[in-house]
Amino acid sequence: MTTQTVAALILSAALCAIAGSASAVQGWEAKKVELKDGRTLLIFADGKMSLRDAKGQVLQGRDGDMLTSAKSETTTPNPSRTSAGIW
Repeated sequence: MTTQTVAALILSAALCAIAGSASAVQGWEAKKVELKDGRTLLIFADGKMSLRDAKGQVLQGRDGDMLTSAKSETTTPNPSRTSAGIW
């Protein structure tokens, strides 16, 4: 292979990686619900949820945990709509 061919292959692989990451970011859009205790509940389009602390670190939720939003709305996450490591 010539140097130009190798450079073209590297460039095309890099462009594919960038395009793939952009589409992955779009798939992770979530509705943010601020909770009274300072935590944030992220609700993704597929219904899965993620609980974050004030620093944005993922927290392990407990089944049956009542969550109260800053607007005093309460919700109980549905365990069937969560996946390992997310709720």
